[in-house]
Amino acid sequence: DFVVGSFVKFYGSYDVNEEQVLRSLVDTGECVVEIGANIGSYTVVLADEVYDGALPGGGKGIVYALEPFRKIFQILNANLALQGFGNVVTRNIGMGSKREFVEVKAPDLNEYTNLGAARVFYQQDEEIARVPFQGTEEIEVDALDNLDFIRCPEINFLKIDTEGMEEAVIGGGLRRLQRDWPLIYVESQPYFQDNDDRFLQRMMDWGYSCGPIKQLEMHELLLCVPFEKMEHYRAKLRRGVLR
Repeated sequence: DFVVGSFVKFYGSYDVNEEQVLRSLVDTGECVVEIGANIGSYTVVLADEVYDGALPGGGKGIVYALEPFRKIFQILNANLALQGFGNVVTRNIGMGSKREFVEVKAPDLNEYTNLGAARVFYQQDEEIARVPFQGTEEIEVDALDNLDFIRCPEINFLKIDTEGMEEAVIGGGLRRLQRDWPLIYVESQPYFQDNDDRFLQRMMDWGYSCGPIKQLEMHELLLCVPFEKMEHYRAKLRRGVLR
């Protein structure tokens, strides 16, 4: 992996600024769901931030990390094991608007690759995404509202990196999301690359105000805050790097 994996290997982080932003958005004891965890470069950051060894049970903070591709999922688990995090639940699953099984081209980890660009739906040619393929694999896809293994009473923070499937993912979780009203941290290529604000309009219809995180615009990231809990999150949004 010449992108995320290489940066983590040589510098200890893919992006220190993004790491700081993520740490400012979660607190000890919170429940985080990470959809599209990839190799876990930010899973370990989130797991560390919601955990406090001085508290009983580490403060009960937990991260649910979901990754659809089998080989990338194996790397995710290896990285978590090497870091010693016991407060992460991983699942080899893709997310969408409904439960289904899809057969897709499988990323080839024996070649130079950009694992962060691997996608389940709308797979791009190797020359565009810089993701070489080898064979196929069947991927289980499900909707967030169907995931009964997410046992925390309330989801506090939802991170989505699904290469174009963000609207389907959120649409498949509206029952839970409009009950818990978590912060949503989401990649949106159409907004940044094409000035397409349809996703922002849909999120507004669903009860969220979304806007770019200015210091992370190169990563095409939006932060979505629910109108229902705007005052609740205001202090968190003012702290640290988001002031």
